[in-house]
Amino acid sequence: MKLMKILKTKRKDLKSNQTTKITKEYEFLVQEQHATSPTRVRCALPAVISGDLPSYFVRVLIPCSSILLTNLLPRRRAFKDEAKFIDDIVKEVGKMLSVSYLPLPTYAVGVRSRLHLMNELMCFGSDDVQVIGISGMGGIGKTTLAKAAFNKFSDRFEGTSFLENFGDCSKKPEGKVHLQRKLLSDILKRDDIVFNLEDAMEKRFRNKRVLVVIDDLEDITQLNSVAIDLSCFGPGSRIIVTSRNTHLLRQLGAKNIYSPKELDNGESLELLSWHAFRACEPPEAFRQLSEKLVEYCGGLPLAMEVLGAFLFKRSISEWETTLQTLKNIPEDNIQAKLKISFDGLSQVQKEIFLDLCCFFIGMEKDYVSCILDGCKLYPEIGLNVLKERCLITFRDNKIVTHNLLRDMGRDIVRETSRNNCENWSRLWDPDDALAVLANYNGTDATEGLSLKVEDPATRILEGWAVSANGGIFIPGCSLPDWVSFKNETNSITFTVPETQDLDPVGFTVWTPYMSQQNNVMSEYSPKITLKNQTKGTVWSRKPATDHIRLYRERHIWQGHFLSEDLNLETGDRVEVAVDFGDQLTILGTALSLAYNVHDQAVAGVSSEMKSKFHLRSRL
Repeated sequence: MKLMKILKTKRKDLKSNQTTKITKEYEFLVQEQHATSPTRVRCALPAVISGDLPSYFVRVLIPCSSILLTNLLPRRRAFKDEAKFIDDIVKEVGKMLSVSYLPLPTYAVGVRSRLHLMNELMCFGSDDVQVIGISGMGGIGKTTLAKAAFNKFSDRFEGTSFLENFGDCSKKPEGKVHLQRKLLSDILKRDDIVFNLEDAMEKRFRNKRVLVVIDDLEDITQLNSVAIDLSCFGPGSRIIVTSRNTHLLRQLGAKNIYSPKELDNGESLELLSWHAFRACEPPEAFRQLSEKLVEYCGGLPLAMEVLGAFLFKRSISEWETTLQTLKNIPEDNIQAKLKISFDGLSQVQKEIFLDLCCFFIGMEKDYVSCILDGCKLYPEIGLNVLKERCLITFRDNKIVTHNLLRDMGRDIVRETSRNNCENWSRLWDPDDALAVLANYNGTDATEGLSLKVEDPATRILEGWAVSANGGIFIPGCSLPDWVSFKNETNSITFTVPETQDLDPVGFTVWTPYMSQQNNVMSEYSPKITLKNQTKGTVWSRKPATDHIRLYRERHIWQGHFLSEDLNLETGDRVEVAVDFGDQLTILGTALSLAYNVHDQAVAGVSSEMKSKFHLRSRL
């Protein structure tokens, strides 16, 4: 009530045109129970930044943020990305308030009414351990609602954990361990977890009242494989599970299942307006067009966000063209509607988006930028454009996108040849990539692939054909276990081993290195020298100069070299040295010889390997 009195007093100082822009969402800010909720800060900040809402309004809501806003608001013009500016402030406020806060979309329209219904389903008066389900189609807002509920109800529990993208994460090689450790460290508030999950749940969780959110569960076996037993939590615990599968939620024992409805016309128009016009309602000249667009989006928040961002600052004729395109798309074809935003990208931006969807979701932005930069795809511009179009977001400096958008990108790749993965430009499924490599049926269409380097994949790479001279840079610092020779300096000396019916015609060399500079674009031109000490001959190569971005992180340079001039024979004593110049520090060297197998040079392959994998020359 005190906040309401202050607000009424302050309103007298507002200009009339500002007063009319304070929407019901801002009224909600001062009516909530917790005056220091970061969620409410997020709601108010867009208006503060645009000038529609004075900064003292936020200071009323958050007394401790006065200094923060005084320092940040004068610099807001330096922020190219308004959403990032808001995120930075909200994170700082969260630290000041010592709360666990999950970031919500900048314009979280419609969340308030749905949170009210979630509050009823939580049944806080009961001490039973309860599972609450959130079910619905992709893009309806299940994860957003789960995050909002987590933020609102966290302070009622002794421990909390939000396991985002549970289904996808559990499929990754280290995903199960990651989920287990996150659950333990979140609830026990410790990072040095050394015990197993089953033991911890049995002994540590039994008496704890916890809130756990399992986001995007696809199959009950995923929960079992991570060894999460929902019955092991203490009295009064609540487990919120989001899924597209209502039957799955019933299997987990969820008595209360909430299925979010599509946004109504008013909510849809407001959400579209925030993204398309950065205001709570459209300009009069665009109102009719906006209402038609809302009708085509069918109340799906994701569609409003993506299409609204796509139409930001576009002309009336461009809006009309977009509406005509939507008119020809079946009502239930969500991906086709979302693809309109993809079609509006430049060719380079399309390439970046497809690479992200196939390979880089969940990875560090800086790491991905380094790779894209090496491909001359101009990531600084491209990634920002994709974010502005709501096709991706950055969370903790990692690249994130909605599953529907990821699936749309992968489906675009499949369109080239629906049933023949060897004709796809990108191979993201390790099984597809392994099949193409093992059967030598790749084509010129293949631009990139993702491969789990586990036992079968390692063996395929070990026997992979060396068909040209040159080198590549590989992230990481681990050398393959199957290399023939290793040393911790920039050179390696070895004796050519005896082989049966195999002639050494070249070699593959691996050199871990670290840059002396950070985030600097530079030329590299490694020099490779091979000295045959037995024969007294010297062979050297200097591959073509290329440009790479240098980081103070460990990477590996891998080079393949074939030459009839090597003249290597069994028993020869050989030294191979790598010279990168002054900018890179070499941390070691590893080498395997390449042998001539049926007129095909194969690195480090044995007769047993040749027989097992039926290695053959490609025509």
